[in-house]
Amino acid sequence: MFNLRIKLIITLVLFSLILSACGEKGSSSSPSSAEQALTQVAQNVSTGLTQTAASIAASQPESTATILPAETSVVPTEMPTLSVPIGSPDANQPTPSSADMTAMPSGQETAVAPPVVEPTKADVADCKLRVSLEYENIPDDTELGFNKKFTKTWRLKNVGTCEWPAGTELMFISGEIMGASSRIVLLTKALYPNQYVEVKIDFKAPKKAGTYQSNWMLVTPEGHVFGTGENGKGTFWVRIIAYDKATVTQKTP
Repeated sequence: MFNLRIKLIITLVLFSLILSACGEKGSSSSPSSAEQALTQVAQNVSTGLTQTAASIAASQPESTATILPAETSVVPTEMPTLSVPIGSPDANQPTPSSADMTAMPSGQETAVAPPVVEPTKADVADCKLRVSLEYENIPDDTELGFNKKFTKTWRLKNVGTCEWPAGTELMFISGEIMGASSRIVLLTKALYPNQYVEVKIDFKAPKKAGTYQSNWMLVTPEGHVFGTGENGKGTFWVRIIAYDKATVTQKTP
């Protein structure tokens, strides 16, 4: 409709120009009734066009500019740390596959469960059983008469890396046993590193003159034999000199 009115105005303008040209040739200087009518029509059309333009402008919605927020980088939220208890996994819990563990959104770290640590044979083999002799009575080469009974005391310290289990025994290794038992229970409960145990063994001097030594070590209920020294293969011992006390007495003036 707006285009149609523009065309009409153009037509009227052209028509008015033609009439003006014709009016200039006439003798009368006053405008004719036709010119006045044409002018009135043109004014009416112009007023109508102005109102139409105003109505069109009023009918159009005002344009609004939406301000978008600045682009922000998406920071991934912190992934929860998957805590797995030490020991065998719960049989009721499904075990995640490798695909489940790797199918994570880009930019996020995958929470990896800590490995389950279980004792191995190597760990047991690395256990060092060691003995340190901290104290003893009856010094080496103490002279004792034939058949003389005596009690030897040893204070032993656990200087290894693991406990001596309950049931650990003293075991005769070599030399002269001198009336003692070959296996003697040492511990009724575990002895941990840096702890001490004191043991007393009853001996009897042989009925023959000479020097006698009795060598001992420890043995666990599982059969692991250990003793003193850096490699745990050393023995601890008692050494005496047996003599005939009656003969010595006779020779005394």
